[in-house]
Amino acid sequence: MGKISARGRRQLKAAGVKPPFDQAIAVTRPLGNVCIIAVYAREFEFNPLVLMTSGVKLSSSIGCTPQKIKESLDVLKK
Repeated sequence: MGKISARGRRQLKAAGVKPPFDQAIAVTRPLGNVCIIAVYAREFEFNPLVLMTSGVKLSSSIGCTPQKIKESLDVLKK
């Protein structure tokens, strides 16, 4: 799920690699939320100043059930 479109208030990030992580933050509106549900195999550098200057909130979740993932995707469709 690396594809992210339109500048919105909610982004669900599930690719597990850095480029879509950066893209999700870039396309989310100020005061919007990026939720990471991916498992990353490797560490990567992240500059928290990007969040501070963009106004984007970052959250994460692990161990989601298929139902929770469906609910998350339904939220993004709105």
